[in-house]
Amino acid sequence: MRWKLSFLVLFYLGSHCLQNCVGHTELPKLLLISFDGFRWDYLDKAKSFGRHTPNFDLLISNGVLATVKNTFITKTFPNHYTIATGLYEENHGVIANNMYDPVFKEVFTNQPEQSYEVKWWNNGTDAWLGEPIWFANERAGLSSPLKRRSGVYFWPGSEAPIGGHHITHVKTYKSSVPLAERMDQVVNWFQDEEAPINFGVLYYEEPDSAGHRIGPKNESIYDVIVDIDDHLGNMIKKLQSVGLFDNINIIVTSDHGMVEIVGIKYLSDYVNTSWFEYYGSSPVLNLLPKPGRLHDVYETLKKAAGSNLHVYLKEDIPAEYHYSYNRRIQPIVVSAPEGYDICINKSSCYTEKGNHGYNNSLTSMHPIFIGHGPAFKHGYKSASFDNVDIYPLMCALLNIEAPHNDGNMDHVKHLLVKLDNSSVTLLTYVIAIAFVATIAGVMMVAALRVQHYQRHRHHLLKTPPHMNSIFVHEQTDIEGQSHLLTSEDEEGH
Repeated sequence: MRWKLSFLVLFYLGSHCLQNCVGHTELPKLLLISFDGFRWDYLDKAKSFGRHTPNFDLLISNGVLATVKNTFITKTFPNHYTIATGLYEENHGVIANNMYDPVFKEVFTNQPEQSYEVKWWNNGTDAWLGEPIWFANERAGLSSPLKRRSGVYFWPGSEAPIGGHHITHVKTYKSSVPLAERMDQVVNWFQDEEAPINFGVLYYEEPDSAGHRIGPKNESIYDVIVDIDDHLGNMIKKLQSVGLFDNINIIVTSDHGMVEIVGIKYLSDYVNTSWFEYYGSSPVLNLLPKPGRLHDVYETLKKAAGSNLHVYLKEDIPAEYHYSYNRRIQPIVVSAPEGYDICINKSSCYTEKGNHGYNNSLTSMHPIFIGHGPAFKHGYKSASFDNVDIYPLMCALLNIEAPHNDGNMDHVKHLLVKLDNSSVTLLTYVIAIAFVATIAGVMMVAALRVQHYQRHRHHLLKTPPHMNSIFVHEQTDIEGQSHLLTSEDEEGH
């Protein structure tokens, strides 16, 4: 029985080793936060007005700070989906907050049910090569000994089951949910006992809502920034209290900036508006001329508007906009100069104090980027980079292979210290498996030998006395084998 007990002890130790090697190895953790409409210079301007943002300062002083060049058009849904996929708008298909698809013959108007309709989020085709980061993270866990999970608390496109898949945690959008509740839930997801995430995503509507309502030059906008900072501080404290803050990489960014509105351009002043349908929202409109009216609309509008509007045929849109090769982009695109809204006419015009959507080369449209955590450099201020580059950066931070995207890791790798290589984790796992397999093999061989001995011994006990002499030699050999086995077992322990 001693050999059985010995092998049971070995097996327990091997299993315990395997459990510890895998169970105590942690996946890289990443938290992505977007504060909608957070201009790159809001923090500096807040300080100039006597506001204090100690929690943003903490992340920046111990991390990296940069300005991001977003994609055209500089609107919320298109740029959030660019961050999530690493694709330009013409390649992920969310080309505006409001858009028409000529194949579906339907208009996307950001209705709740459209958040679940995959056709709006896969560029209108199952052959789409893109993959939102929350799916990429979970898919990478399918071939890993460690389960990867994503949790998204509001983000355009996160509710759509692309490829028929749903992520572990996702919230249906509801603007009334307080920021504190959103932050607490995401931190709790990281700590969930049954399904902990390693990638969390969080979206908040401010300071965009305030920027539209009161304009970016109103000093009160910085009270909103201070409020966000307070909430950020509470989240940091919670991360610290559960032992996550020093072990998680955090990205704080946004989709666009904001500019003060100084005037309005009415299309009815330049062209007969009955000649076309229009989609999108100020300051960029997609025009779909009625049959036979393409030339009339373009030539009339181009000549009459002059420098008051930027008018493009779809095929003539500047290449740097990456805003031509998609069926949802209409034959004519009209964009207002910085600081101006576009309305069809005076009777159907709604405008606010601030807006965005303009040329993405304008610094007023650029959002902020902050990176903090074990993978990021400390106290480092970077030159600007494109928001498509955030996607390969996140894939590197999650230690997964980046799916097809338009970003370039070479543009952002300078933000990082040397990332840990997961091969150590894999090697440890393989060694542990091999150790347990070796023990199991030894146990199997030993069990077979003992079983063989016991079978022969049982046979001898049933042999008639007058036949014993025939088996004396064999019995001696068997007993010798038994003795040798026992000796080896005793010497080994």
